[in-house]
Amino acid sequence: MSQVERIKQMVENGYSLKTIQDDVGCSYKTVKKYLEKDDFNEALPIRKTSGRNKIHMYQDEIIAIIDSCKHNWEKHRITGQRVYDLLLERHKEIEISYETVQRFVKRHKASARLQQQRGFEELVWHPGEAQADFGEADFLRPDGTTERLKFFQLSFPHSNMFYTQIYRGENGECVCQGLKNIFEYLGKVPNLIVFDNATGIGHRIAEILKESRLFTQFKLQYGFVSRYCNPNSGHEKGSVENSVGFTRRNMFTPLIEIPFDVESFNTNELFVLCEKLKEHKIHYKKKVRISLLMQEDLQSMMDLPAIPLIIKKVVSVKTDSYGKFVLSKHHWYTLASEHAFKNLLVETYAWDIKVYTETGEYIETFERKYGTDRTDTVHIETMINNIIYKPGAWPNSKLRESIGKEDPFSLYMDKLPTKSDRKNLLKLVQEIMVTFDADTVLYACQDLAKNGQTLSRANITTLSNRITTFPTDKSNNCTGVDLSKFDFLLKRGQ
Repeated sequence: MSQVERIKQMVENGYSLKTIQDDVGCSYKTVKKYLEKDDFNEALPIRKTSGRNKIHMYQDEIIAIIDSCKHNWEKHRITGQRVYDLLLERHKEIEISYETVQRFVKRHKASARLQQQRGFEELVWHPGEAQADFGEADFLRPDGTTERLKFFQLSFPHSNMFYTQIYRGENGECVCQGLKNIFEYLGKVPNLIVFDNATGIGHRIAEILKESRLFTQFKLQYGFVSRYCNPNSGHEKGSVENSVGFTRRNMFTPLIEIPFDVESFNTNELFVLCEKLKEHKIHYKKKVRISLLMQEDLQSMMDLPAIPLIIKKVVSVKTDSYGKFVLSKHHWYTLASEHAFKNLLVETYAWDIKVYTETGEYIETFERKYGTDRTDTVHIETMINNIIYKPGAWPNSKLRESIGKEDPFSLYMDKLPTKSDRKNLLKLVQEIMVTFDADTVLYACQDLAKNGQTLSRANITTLSNRITTFPTDKSNNCTGVDLSKFDFLLKRGQ
């Protein structure tokens, strides 16, 4: 029984107001109020506004001060203290306190923010439409290190299915290569793809967005339509925003180990992981298996073009006196010294770059570098070639520095009596590298020098072949027979 009901019942039973007051435990005024109340309709819980005080004398002025600064950078927005100081400067005698001004400024700013906030329109996504975005995650590498990489995500809002590809950057080559890989895996092309902004595929100037040449070529080749979210409107592609977080939490946590060849991992294993993650999932709203809804997506998509697009850009560069050129402002690549002061053509891909002369003659391929820290990339073949032309530079060369001053091969080179001897040995090593890869030949030279053997063509070639056909860290003695009795045959001079 409520308090009001008890009061009315006690009155009907003849109790006095004093007795009712003591029994119910409320004041005389409360008892009388409930007895006189005859309308119990519930009113709206309207928020009461504070009564007028002396602030009303200055509120128009305060609002004008706040509004004059509302377009400033957020770190230059005006504070309640500064508003109060300005009032003191303008009015020698002010009848309100700082706390009163501060509270009014706070209420006004909060009210302005609420007026700017609007609810979101729930969008309808049709089969065959997609959303694209990038995320970040940490990955384990085979050598035990951890590397933070980007992952490109393509989500299908109709089915809630998604596919992801791992890259080191977010440029146009990564976007287009990721899309191409997903298209080819599905065997279909979405009709529409919505992007968050123009990162990697163009740039925005005010309200005008200009797509890059590569992305325009890619769209024309595959025939889909691109659309971009409004500024600060990530909710317009909420499907891919959610799927990026879902992928990081469910596919990449705990950290997964990926091989050094991430490009092959993308096309051979990553799609399987995406399918497995969503294999038995039910759509949160439609209550249908995501795999079945994805079939509807596929049925609404376009076929692949007859000719795929090779994802690359072509840029012109000029080398300096060391044969170096720079890409993306931070990443330097070194060619042989014979290419110093040359104008060259460079094809940039998502994972590597290829360098050509102005007439189209192939020179060299480099692994592409990403990030804002400076990198310097040079192949050992290039360093060897440079020392062949200038053998006197060996003591201070990058080749000697990269191998290691105390490395057996470096010490062997240091002991050679003449520049001509160093030049001839490096020319020999260079010739053998035509048959075997550089790391194998260098390892063979290090092993021979460590064991006091002569770095001859026969020795280097034989050991390089041995390393290639059977790793030196394994034994090919499968018989279990003790061969230590023959060790004396390996001793030098016997």
